[in-house]
Amino acid sequence: MQEKLVEVRSRGRIVPFEPTLKNQRYLLFFGIVVFVGYIITFVLFRQANTVIFGVDSFFFLVWVYIFYPLFYLFSGKPLRRLEKKRQQVARHHLSKGFPMQRAWRQDCSDIPAQFALRLRRRWLGSWIVSITRGLELVVLVLFLSAFWRDTVSLLMHQQESLVLALLQTVLNVAVVFYALGSAVVTLVFTPRQQVTATRDGLFCRLGYHFSFIPWQQARLFAVIGEKETKKHGGVFFYELASEQTIIRWSSRPTPTGPWHMPSTAVGVTGLLVQADCSGQEYEQRVQTLLAIVADRTGLPLCDLR
Repeated sequence: MQEKLVEVRSRGRIVPFEPTLKNQRYLLFFGIVVFVGYIITFVLFRQANTVIFGVDSFFFLVWVYIFYPLFYLFSGKPLRRLEKKRQQVARHHLSKGFPMQRAWRQDCSDIPAQFALRLRRRWLGSWIVSITRGLELVVLVLFLSAFWRDTVSLLMHQQESLVLALLQTVLNVAVVFYALGSAVVTLVFTPRQQVTATRDGLFCRLGYHFSFIPWQQARLFAVIGEKETKKHGGVFFYELASEQTIIRWSSRPTPTGPWHMPSTAVGVTGLLVQADCSGQEYEQRVQTLLAIVADRTGLPLCDLR
């Protein structure tokens, strides 16, 4: 029965698809959609093309959509290697009968029943980001307002149709609300980061996203990346994954890394978050968390760097 299960799962993914690579694919797909939209409106709806994309935007768009595929091909290469390793190791664990969950030991004093790795808001960074995003939003509103006044002037002089003017207004309002929503999400939800190990499994809050992996459903426990920093040296990224869920965390809080590093890990902070303790104590807590995960899941900590 176990052999049949492994044979079936070997044809698909054992753990979820690499999320950072998935984000890059979404970016590539978005670029293709916008480029196709530009071509269609340029050929069939020339006025709408000018309203949506602006005048003399062709060469800019050509550069952007040459950049999209090249960015995906070269920047995504390390992520594609990581994805292949993740699936292979998880498939190997399944074939060996992992995880081998250990029974809960009430008398075990060295492993706490519940353990949390928390980060807290960095208020100075929050104020800097708030002021910066606010100024960006003001500049955007002023620019689009001037653009809208030109549209109204053209409409009054019957040099532009009402439909195109309404389309331009809707697009401008959508851009403003998107920028406002993005700023609110960044400032309100990004600082909320926590990983908690309980009797039942590993719980994670990352922004507004919540995840939970029961110990018996874990399929992969691994070091998936490393980033060199000037201040702290090497920062390691860890992952626990089930068939449907991924939870990741870093060995130290670190600013957002480049695209080829994991982007969905607790501890990737930007300017908004910092550890709720000293750096040395935070690293000790991470080591405790690793010991708890290894003990509860029975999985080995694999190095996929």
